[in-house]
Amino acid sequence: MPGLVGLTSVWDDEGGYSLSRRYVEMVERVGAEPLAVLPGSGDRLLAVLDLLILTGGGDPDPVLFGRPGTQVGPVELSRPRWEMGLHRRARAAGVPVLGICMGMQLMAIAEGSGLIQHIPDEVEGALDHAGTRSSPRRHGLKVVGEGGLSRAIAGLESVESYHHQAIDSVPAGYGESARAPDGVIEAIESLSGSPAWGVQWHPERDGSWQRLLPPLMREGRRRKG
Repeated sequence: MPGLVGLTSVWDDEGGYSLSRRYVEMVERVGAEPLAVLPGSGDRLLAVLDLLILTGGGDPDPVLFGRPGTQVGPVELSRPRWEMGLHRRARAAGVPVLGICMGMQLMAIAEGSGLIQHIPDEVEGALDHAGTRSSPRRHGLKVVGEGGLSRAIAGLESVESYHHQAIDSVPAGYGESARAPDGVIEAIESLSGSPAWGVQWHPERDGSWQRLLPPLMREGRRRKG
């Protein structure tokens, strides 16, 4: 039986849910079955997943990390609150988690970190991490640490990003796995328990999913026996 990977859905402006085909194809290409995760999904769903992926999205509302708002665009509150709760439940249940872009940011916020709300304003010598939605920016990557994520991405020299925010610190219980040349934190991973990996870039776009999903799927299958 193929592995089962849950993908959190984007909340659109018209009151519906959507999911990028890139995420679906990424999961299918690793030989697993994708499943869209919607609000209201309970612990019975988590129990059957081999991996939960928190997908990308907009800017989390600064109220989530107790800061004054300095954002440059609209913010999201309902979806981030839901995904942070989902992340905590997945961690408690031992389900491996992969956070992508906003997904990584929500993992960090859920564990006590905050955000750099606009990289060009707050990071000296900042690179362009955004580009455009249709043409993300490729930039260098420096892998650090010795954990499972660091080993998985060893030798990965560049990634494709589409973001203007980033986490401002590594949360307690996590280690840093990669940085951009300008110092922006690009990857984190849990130091204990089931794997919880966060990447600020978009592996579904640049092909680096091939390094990330197989080891996480193995851990998920091991958990389910």
